Amino acid sequence: MHRIGRSLPASMLLSLRDRRMQKANAAALKTTATTGTLVASYNVHKCIGVDRKFDPDRTIRVIREIDPDVIALQEADNRFGDRDGLLDLPRLERETGLVPVPISATGKGHGWHGNVLLFKKGVVRDVHQIKLPGLEPRGAVVAEIDLDGSRTLRIIAAHLG
Repeated sequence: MHRIGRSLPASMLLSLRDRRMQKANAAALKTTATTGTLVASYNVHKCIGVDRKFDPDRTIRVIREIDPDVIALQEADNRFGDRDGLLDLPRLERETGLVPVPISATGKGHGWHGNVLLFKKGVVRDVHQIKLPGLEPRGAVVAEIDLDGSRTLRIIAAHLG
């Protein structure tokens, strides 16, 4: 078996170059696409990046770059204590048009056990939380969103690991 070895910096540069190419291709596709719904899932890791820095602004920039119609976020709340939400939701809405699916009894958190669903356009028809068994508090959010009057999307957001 022949193995190709690259240094970490070289791999990172290739990854960045590929990412720029993907962005250009995505922009071209977006301008030609007339239908479709972009649904994404993103574990925000409590807004802590690989550099171990807490940076909610960076998380918002990534979400803006993804530009989804619907996105499920995991680990969007503090893990302990009051489980406060970590993102500036009014700013996120201003910059991306995304609003959270309303969930009852979440306290100061954005979602249910750190899971939050956001969407751009539509009407939430139904939403409920599912409490999952186990020592670690886990849960799922199930929502039905009427996207445009003719299409309904049922989405389940959960973080199991």
